[in-house]
Amino acid sequence: MAFSLLLMTSCHLFIPGSEPLTEPSGISSECQVVRHSLGKTCVPVEPKRVVALHPRFILDPLLSLGIPPAGTTADDWRGKRYWGGLSPDEVKGIEVIGQSYQPSLEKLLMVKPDLILGLTGDRQYYPQLSAIAPTILLDFEQEIKFSFKKHLERSLA
Repeated sequence: MAFSLLLMTSCHLFIPGSEPLTEPSGISSECQVVRHSLGKTCVPVEPKRVVALHPRFILDPLLSLGIPPAGTTADDWRGKRYWGGLSPDEVKGIEVIGQSYQPSLEKLLMVKPDLILGLTGDRQYYPQLSAIAPTILLDFEQEIKFSFKKHLERSLA
């Protein structure tokens, strides 16, 4: 349930003007069609093995909602692994599949995800990622612009 809430919220927030999640005819009730920055993806209703391609923008919100991903990326900073401000204890047990914007497709395959969440900066990998599992790429830059415009309009009203 928490995952469905995250998915619906994130796709609505990051895709201004997005349509409500609907199920086109011919799609089983075991998935929901979600619009995202690169099109539409049929996402499992209750994914069990989610991969977060970015620690700060994807992994952190998942963990905050109590959704432990099966895999994530981590960056190297000053010779140590860095998870966008998360401590090593918070990411214990989550398989590292490469660095942000440079996931290892081989490691990703070994995790056997049923959903991959990334950012639009991962678009060069989208064909490979979506061949492995349903993949949603979120557009944070667009959301920031959209939010700023809305807040400005409210302030000036």
